Amino acid sequence: ADLVDHSLVVADTSHQPTSYHLLETIKACVADGRDPAVDEGHARHVAETVRAADRGLRTPDEPAALLRLESLIPEIRLAHRWARLHEPGLAVAISASLLHYAHERQWTEPVGWNRQLLDSLGDSDGDGDGDGGAGRGAAAASLAADASNRGDYDEAEAMARPAIEDGDPLVVSFALDTLANLGLYTGDLDAARGHAITLLDIADTTGDPTMWTIGVLNDVLACLYAGKSDLARRRFDEHVPPGSLSPTCRAWLAYADGELLAVEGRGAAAIAALDEAIELAGSVRNHFIVSVATVSALATRSQRGDTEEALAAFGPVLAHYRRVWSLTHGVTALRNLIGLLVRADRDEPAMVLFGALSNPDVKSTYGAESELLDGARLTVEERNPSSAVTAWIDHGQARDLVWALDYAIELLTND
Repeated sequence: ADLVDHSLVVADTSHQPTSYHLLETIKACVADGRDPAVDEGHARHVAETVRAADRGLRTPDEPAALLRLESLIPEIRLAHRWARLHEPGLAVAISASLLHYAHERQWTEPVGWNRQLLDSLGDSDGDGDGDGGAGRGAAAASLAADASNRGDYDEAEAMARPAIEDGDPLVVSFALDTLANLGLYTGDLDAARGHAITLLDIADTTGDPTMWTIGVLNDVLACLYAGKSDLARRRFDEHVPPGSLSPTCRAWLAYADGELLAVEGRGAAAIAALDEAIELAGSVRNHFIVSVATVSALATRSQRGDTEEALAAFGPVLAHYRRVWSLTHGVTALRNLIGLLVRADRDEPAMVLFGALSNPDVKSTYGAESELLDGARLTVEERNPSSAVTAWIDHGQARDLVWALDYAIELLTND
């Protein structure tokens, strides 16, 4: 209290419990003479606190745990940096506890930390192949998810495979989620379901509702993308959660239900479920769910005739994907946008984007998505000269995905 009265310590009473902070000038004065044990103690305290916050994020107390974790981000930076240099095992523990938070809030900074962490761990099994070393799993899982988001599926799989051998269920579940996502992105739906079922088995053992939710989500989506909507609905209805669910888990389930309802032709109910997912995810700043559910809701609304409203809302979603470099989800959003542009009689930009997304470097399409794109192109070809359609597609094919995102964002911004 005396230090606070003398302005040497700042008390933050905006949240409970009260937290205390040193002024930067005071930190600078004491840093040079500080006992090295203080830095180690700080890093251990941060690691324990982040682990506890991660546990809280998986419960109905997610909002409080979120506030606690986000208030610690400057301390987490310092602790992870010190641990990478002096005690990599402690850095691994922090990385593991941040996996789900960083991924779902699309906080990319820890990816850079984990790349450095892998370099510092090196080839600790001594065989020279660079893939050994206890504790590499958490860092590798982080890089796998980042590569998946960027559309580098080969790197994502190469990083995720060794991560599933890690001894920490948090790391294993996260790596399995990435592998399941890769199956969904590339059309290997049997693999996606296999990873989802393994994840559900781990959830049964650990009792972790977050692992269970992600397992259910991937199981349902794999069935749905395979055209087995009846099986997807049955799987969705028969799963029983192992405990009370966090807002994030409830949002993912609402999203899955919305996707199911849309395929079942129940558009109004689908929009209601997707809006619920957006609201729940927004309440805990889960940007990942907000973005994917928004794209699905806009696509469903446009199919029901709300074309102009959907177009107006698409720009911010694309800008978000561009900003966080989530190119995989940017591709999905752009493919939904193509159908929307065709319904709005904006054939030229639709085919320019169609051409850009036909580039071999862009993830392939399959199933219902492929059918929708083929239908959009056929519609354009029926109402335009073939030479014009070919020119529009060729114009897009000469560009890359980042250009396509910027093109779409500018197009929608100028409307």
